[in-house]
Amino acid sequence: MLSAIARGGDGPGFLWLDESAFHPSRILVRVRPETFADRAPAQIAGLDFGDPVAGMPGLRRVRISQPADVETALRAYRADPAVVSAFPDYRIQATSLPNDPRFFRQWALDNRDPSVGTNDADIDAVEAWNTTTGSDSVVIAVIDTGVDYRHRDLAGNIWTNPGEIAGNGLDDDGNGYVDDVHGYDFLNGDGDPMDDDGHGTHVAGTIAAVGNNGRGVAGINWNASIMALKFLGADGSGYASDAIEAIRYATENGAHVINASWGSRTHDPAMKSAIDAFPGPFVAAAGNYGWNVNEKGYAGSFYQFYPAEYRSANIIAVAATDSKDRLASWSNFGVASVDLAAPGVDIFNTNVGGGYAMKSGTSMAAPHVAGVAGLLYSLDPTMPAAEVRDLILSTVDPLDDLAGKTVTGGRLNAARAVSAQSNHAPSAADDASAATDESSPILIDVLGNDRDEDGDLLGLQAVDPASRLGAAVTVYSQGSIAYDPTASATLQGLRNGETLVDTFRYTVTDGRGGVDSAAVSVTVRGLDDLQAVVEFSDSFELSEWNGLWVEDSQNDWFRSNQRAADGSRSAEIDGAARGATLTMARPLDLGGAVAATLTYSWFVEGNWDSEDSIALDIYAGAKWRLDVRTLRGDTAAENVWIEESVDLTSYLAGDFRLRFRAAVNDAREDGNVDNVKIVSMSRNGVGQTSLPPPADRQDSGRRAVPFDEDRLAAVWQALAAGEAPAKKTAPDRTREKPSTALEALDLVYRLL
Repeated sequence: MLSAIARGGDGPGFLWLDESAFHPSRILVRVRPETFADRAPAQIAGLDFGDPVAGMPGLRRVRISQPADVETALRAYRADPAVVSAFPDYRIQATSLPNDPRFFRQWALDNRDPSVGTNDADIDAVEAWNTTTGSDSVVIAVIDTGVDYRHRDLAGNIWTNPGEIAGNGLDDDGNGYVDDVHGYDFLNGDGDPMDDDGHGTHVAGTIAAVGNNGRGVAGINWNASIMALKFLGADGSGYASDAIEAIRYATENGAHVINASWGSRTHDPAMKSAIDAFPGPFVAAAGNYGWNVNEKGYAGSFYQFYPAEYRSANIIAVAATDSKDRLASWSNFGVASVDLAAPGVDIFNTNVGGGYAMKSGTSMAAPHVAGVAGLLYSLDPTMPAAEVRDLILSTVDPLDDLAGKTVTGGRLNAARAVSAQSNHAPSAADDASAATDESSPILIDVLGNDRDEDGDLLGLQAVDPASRLGAAVTVYSQGSIAYDPTASATLQGLRNGETLVDTFRYTVTDGRGGVDSAAVSVTVRGLDDLQAVVEFSDSFELSEWNGLWVEDSQNDWFRSNQRAADGSRSAEIDGAARGATLTMARPLDLGGAVAATLTYSWFVEGNWDSEDSIALDIYAGAKWRLDVRTLRGDTAAENVWIEESVDLTSYLAGDFRLRFRAAVNDAREDGNVDNVKIVSMSRNGVGQTSLPPPADRQDSGRRAVPFDEDRLAAVWQALAAGEAPAKKTAPDRTREKPSTALEALDLVYRLL
């Protein structure tokens, strides 16, 4: 046996403000009249204050020059002292409430009375009616206890067999059933499916009580055609064979949807076959036993309930919720097989005999889903069952109380379902392209040629993949993508003039579930990069000269631990000397560099006089340049380390050497040199040197150093201008910024 599953004036329209949608190129601005009167619109912070809104003092309608950049415009206007407020021009839609006088009792369709339940714990039927209120061309079969087809709130939405003549005792359409004008009574074998219980009439009213007729209640479909198929008796029970025949009748006579608010624990393969053969959604009540149908009971068998539990592709199994969005305590559930929930507690609707009644059960929940399926078919009667099912299940409102208890974890939402079905997806154009160089981030507007048939405001979703070449990509929802090539090692390795094309895809959304994707291409060009290259470095901390220096025959230079600019060692001239030299052992070839700088520190004791000196000589162009720098006694700071910096740009051609030459009168007079370093500037780090670093040196030899762009520019400008810093005392190592551009070159290297 199969059992039914049950327990137990003119309304004005209203306006619905959609805060997620607003005009993409217009905002509303309210100004202070006293401030605004003193200034012409064009004079206010460069902002255009548009046109006044008639009858609204101070309110002005402003058109934005950059469409879709509403947030930026709002910030600009809100910052102006003449502005009281600025806000989007929101889209407002008229929403019609039905004028059925008992609609207020139908919390499942519009739940806003706090004495009844939780605000919006409903299926959003009112919002769905902005899109469709149904169509009488959509046929919904109610296989139940019959339907009171004479009920004044149902009669206008009862299906009539177009091929049958009522009361003539003939099978006019040849379908095997006599006088099946509004359906058929399979229990009694006649053409009169009149309800003698009330269950089927209540189900039919939920699906399609005539809406906005000034009488009683409103169905989810104000317009539809209810096919009444009776197989359950007044006691609420019937036989599987009659149910199977009713399903076949609905299949053969054009029903779009079947509602089945009944079931049993018996698996019947013949019934499953009949359901599988039906081309539309088969909406089944999950049952009222409070079972988890995916768990085994005390006897080791599952608490299964059919037909809801059949694994048929077109079945939608429905649990019941109350007016506070809680799963009804008596409702069956199951995360693997009960698809969603719908309102099923204290549902007010039509009853047999022309009246109305309140009923509870998953029997009352299922017709809410069948009704929404009817709305979807009113928009497109050709949709396959799988698409209708997917639209309903993918647009539920997630509820905590349903998590882990139904497949979707959510409750039916009619508005979201019909919005998703009626929506046309946007069209994204594969035309976004841009060009930049390896060091310049750019902003790409990708929505310029993207279109939406419905006029929806388009936005961006995530990029996938973010970037094929590793650039940083940031998506802004209003239509722009920030592309930063500096994050890509591949792009930073481009040589001057070399190009690579980076491609990635973005997704555009219309905010109503419609998406499309398109490609973006960015051509990135390599620059003539400069890198700092350490050509030579010695702080005299290791063994004496270490193959980097040679002395003349006087041998008056030695590695001293008496003092150092930093560390513990330096080169020292000690004793009477006449032109004693300390010379680089081997020449450098700086021909691959575009600029170079020599830095070093030196020191003289306080007893030096003006005839005592240390000189820097440079060998380039096959000859020595004497006294490029000279440190003398009496005329320079004594007993303090002095740091020097020498521009070597004019010495780049041919072999390059430097030497320190000392002239000292008294063996008691000492001078020191420390931290000798030569740094060149080379394109893409390609320099030349003939002086490989010795194996035991830790601080000499060429090293390419990544160079900060801002400091690089400063150094390059200084070198081009021939700038050189004056002599100065030892630098403060804690400072963060160099005092001159040339000093920046040295500081960058030391801070790396």
